[in-house]
Amino acid sequence: MGALQTQITGVEGREDARDHTLQVQSLTRTVTALEARRRKRNFRLPGILETVGGDDLLPYVQSLMAKIGVKGSKDPGILLTAFQIRKAAAAAGDAPRDTIVMTRVVAVRTAILSHSRELNNIQFEGHIVAIYGDIPFAALMRQRQLAPIAKQLREATIRYRWGTDGSL
Repeated sequence: MGALQTQITGVEGREDARDHTLQVQSLTRTVTALEARRRKRNFRLPGILETVGGDDLLPYVQSLMAKIGVKGSKDPGILLTAFQIRKAAAAAGDAPRDTIVMTRVVAVRTAILSHSRELNNIQFEGHIVAIYGDIPFAALMRQRQLAPIAKQLREATIRYRWGTDGSL
């Protein structure tokens, strides 16, 4: 009888652990979705020099947008704010910090990202500039996990889209 009780307790413990794992996964997806919603108007500019900062940063980004020919970039209210984030712990000591730029509406961010994809190398003031969407870290990790599947889909010429939480 004692052995049967031990087995029942073990099964109940595994069910509880499975339930907790499902709850953690659900909460992680919810937090990632909320973070993605908060970031959906932002884009990232890696590699802007440290000499540009503070009050000069937003006009610098506005002139970059005007140079690459983003429609409506002359409007001063199209970009709300720009700020530099701290370096990653693994970054080299002289590596520049990334700049996050917040747009007024999502359509502007989408236009900027699609226009920047059409241009191969964006040269601005002697530097090559890249423009990326501001994606949550958890979504990036999920995309890295699903990279082999995405590669197989590309090789089979199957179209796919990444979800805001890193899902396919």
